[in-house]
Amino acid sequence: MTATPPGWYTAQRFAELQQTQKALAAAPYDDNPEHLMIWRADVAGNCLGKSLWAWKRLLGLGWPADAFSLWECRTEDGKKHMILAASIGLEEGPQDVALDCRQQTPMIRDQLGYTEWLRLEPREDLPERRAP
Repeated sequence: MTATPPGWYTAQRFAELQQTQKALAAAPYDDNPEHLMIWRADVAGNCLGKSLWAWKRLLGLGWPADAFSLWECRTEDGKKHMILAASIGLEEGPQDVALDCRQQTPMIRDQLGYTEWLRLEPREDLPERRAP
């Protein structure tokens, strides 16, 4: 994951994050356990599908692919969860901004209160199938 260059993150880019987060939070959530690890971009999917949808949406808006990581983690109640993070280059240094379907606004990843972080790389060629 490579941070966007300082100055690249503009008010327009902030609005793109906000709009994407708003769509994630507003869409229905698929909590069917049989769909837990299906790698398919879907705003109305589970946390994985929503994260992939957000990633593809932001790529389509011109965001650099190497600025993103998928993060698997555990929530406060110990459940597995997935978020998308964008590494934003700021004057004071890079910040990982999380798009999380459990939140109403984008947040700094380290402020989410989750544990057991595992970083995954999103890819254009992700298969629409069950993950191993």
